[in-house]
Amino acid sequence: ESQRREVHAAEHAKNIETAERGIAEKAEQRQRYEAMLTKAQAFKSPSPDHDNYAKFLISQLEESIQWDCGTSYYDELKQPIAFEAWQSKRIKDLHRDIEYHRNAHREEVERTESRNRWVRQLKAALGVVPQVV
Repeated sequence: ESQRREVHAAEHAKNIETAERGIAEKAEQRQRYEAMLTKAQAFKSPSPDHDNYAKFLISQLEESIQWDCGTSYYDELKQPIAFEAWQSKRIKDLHRDIEYHRNAHREEVERTESRNRWVRQLKAALGVVPQVV
């Protein structure tokens, strides 16, 4: 159990590092978007025909700030997870991974057998006899 607790602590430390890096990147991105938004808001339409274009630019930037610059994922990633909950999720995830790889392996074996059968049939049709080494 002590090893699992060490893995739990290490994973949490890595999550905090990832979250802090992500939050910093989102803050930089937000600054760039807001600088562009300021420019879009200051844009003077050359004619009434361009008014909708200017409004569209502003709305797109405001929506992009809302959707692209949020940090909720990273804020959640920083939150500590109780060891028991982490362990339960980790075991569940490992079982899911085992099942996924078991299926992937089975499918690859089936594909390989199918390809080998195809080659054998082709060789038989061409009269090519495999050489025994």
